[in-house]
Amino acid sequence: MHSTVISRRLGAAASAALLAGCGGDGGSGPGGTPRTALLALARVDSTFAPAATSVFPVKNDVLGTFLIRQRDPAQTLFAEFTFPARSITHVNGLLVCDTCTVLVSVALTPGTYGFTVSPATLVFRLSSTPTVRLTYGQYGDLSVFDSSARYATAAAFEQALELWFERETDAWVASRNSTHPAAMTIRSAVDQPGAHLIAALK
Repeated sequence: MHSTVISRRLGAAASAALLAGCGGDGGSGPGGTPRTALLALARVDSTFAPAATSVFPVKNDVLGTFLIRQRDPAQTLFAEFTFPARSITHVNGLLVCDTCTVLVSVALTPGTYGFTVSPATLVFRLSSTPTVRLTYGQYGDLSVFDSSARYATAAAFEQALELWFERETDAWVASRNSTHPAAMTIRSAVDQPGAHLIAALK
């Protein structure tokens, strides 16, 4: 038998979380690369940009897949988030039971292929964290490569792109298992909430 706890958190990015279930804590590691040392992949989709914020009802005992799409006629895929069963262990300091449903918010970063996962109190199971697949063939602007002397061509810049996350304030780290499974696509583990960004070293 367990009690039912419901909590909500609204922030500047319109983040929200709902826990329907039954304490715990999370942590953060050491620092990383400053944002100024990263060259972000620009996004040119002002007309067909996806919704600024999406909220996913993640039921903890089942595999959940959630899509964010561009608002163009083709409904072009922007991102696909996958939450394995029992991938969330805690939220707001509370243990998440198997049958709990957690509302996970994803707020997109205007002008770049970036997003912020909320609430900040989410703790994922490291053996089965969520994953994200982002596609940028239609609206990614690789011409920003010439902002850095590191890349001779747009193709070289594209191959260097990874998903990064802000582990601590202005301390960015390349995400675990960030790969290119297909052309103009990045897939990566999402090991913690917070800000994420497709970028390469400047």
